[in-house]
Amino acid sequence: MFATAHNQRFYTVEVTDKQNTILFLLKHMTVKEISATVKLDNILPCELSNKRLHIRKMINLFYGKNYDQVTIDFIISTIRDQQELEQELVCDMNINEIVDKYRDSITIDDATDINLINLLPFTTTCIQCKRVLKTEKDKNVTLMCLGTIKTCTIFKSNCNVCKIDYYPTYFENKIMKYKYLSATAIKNNHYLYFGGQSAFHHDLLVTFSSDLIFSHVPFNSFCESYDYIIETINRHNSNQYIPTTYQQQKLDPKLFQNTWLVFEMARFYFMMCDNEFFQIPASYEGPERDNFLRQYNEKFYSLFTGTKNLTEKSANMTMCVTFQSLS
Repeated sequence: MFATAHNQRFYTVEVTDKQNTILFLLKHMTVKEISATVKLDNILPCELSNKRLHIRKMINLFYGKNYDQVTIDFIISTIRDQQELEQELVCDMNINEIVDKYRDSITIDDATDINLINLLPFTTTCIQCKRVLKTEKDKNVTLMCLGTIKTCTIFKSNCNVCKIDYYPTYFENKIMKYKYLSATAIKNNHYLYFGGQSAFHHDLLVTFSSDLIFSHVPFNSFCESYDYIIETINRHNSNQYIPTTYQQQKLDPKLFQNTWLVFEMARFYFMMCDNEFFQIPASYEGPERDNFLRQYNEKFYSLFTGTKNLTEKSANMTMCVTFQSLS
């Protein structure tokens, strides 16, 4: 049955500005692609060089598209300008696969610059001259976590006037060759970095503290147990046989011991006093490490015996005894 001209009806649909913007965005990208683009922009730090360019490459690689930079910038800028659009268009999704595929690409030279975990300096203002500092990428490091090993990117800020480098957990005076841990970073950061090629999750260090206190587990045994757990989980998750030649990253006992000592020394120090920074040596090799431990063993014992209210602090008292035996 065909409608004749005289009985045709026309309807007017009112579209709000927000709905009109959503329709316009969807002409350029699908909902999943928009969601992934915005999530990547949220997670990757602004300090990352060529951040928007990396996002475009990741979206094109993962979804098999060929979006230009103008489209990516338009999507991000539009949603940034109208925050309510994010609730309408951005859905829960795991972007690990997007980043992993990008990092595994052999056709993109700087793909390994991208990590979902990025550790920024604890301050971007020099504590001496008060200048606002520029933040830049330092390097990628191995991140030791409970049950998994990841990679993360370390960023730093540099004051050329005062000759100080600022990192996620500490600052380093390049002339005096000493590092100073930040109380705020030690107390609040989930990931701790004291230099070198490795960073550690707070929970991993606390787990060893618990095992040492209640189960008397030594460093070597803890590291061997950790390596076994990581290997077993990797084999299970891979769902396939892993050859014996597979080179798994391992938790080095000496590195872990030094890292844990610094972590617990800093926690103890900041618990016992109100100072904002705790000085540690730039290196833990040779006699410098032993001299440093002996020096602070006396200082910590003095702090320990001079504290009156220990009711809520008893959990860390074992550190004092452990510290004395290790020094």
